[in-house]
Amino acid sequence: SLAGSALDSQQGPNNNISSNGGGAEAPVVGYALAEAEEPLHRPSFPSRPGRQHCEFYTKTGHCKYGADCVFDHPPEYAVALTEQGLPYRPEQPLCTFYQRTQQCKYGPSCKFHHPKLMPIYAGSARQQV
Repeated sequence: SLAGSALDSQQGPNNNISSNGGGAEAPVVGYALAEAEEPLHRPSFPSRPGRQHCEFYTKTGHCKYGADCVFDHPPEYAVALTEQGLPYRPEQPLCTFYQRTQQCKYGPSCKFHHPKLMPIYAGSARQQV
């Protein structure tokens, strides 16, 4: 499990600026694992026993055709998604692109983990870790 230290040194994508409560503006210098996980949901895909398994679904837990797919989607391949629609895979390494930017170009078909992250602002106590 990665602690915030691996995430602390990552640079945010846009050098986001936020007020730290004292009126001063501070850039985002990275992201750390949030303490609370966000609610997860499991999208449903059609179960068609006897049909060939959806190959993409068995590899990623996602199917872009959804209810229109003609193949079987066995529940053992289902992957929970975060509120952002990204896969929650705690047994996999963190998605490095998501770790830096809080976005993932692969979306729900990404093979890596996308936990809830919180920004770290320059000069915050969290940055000193």
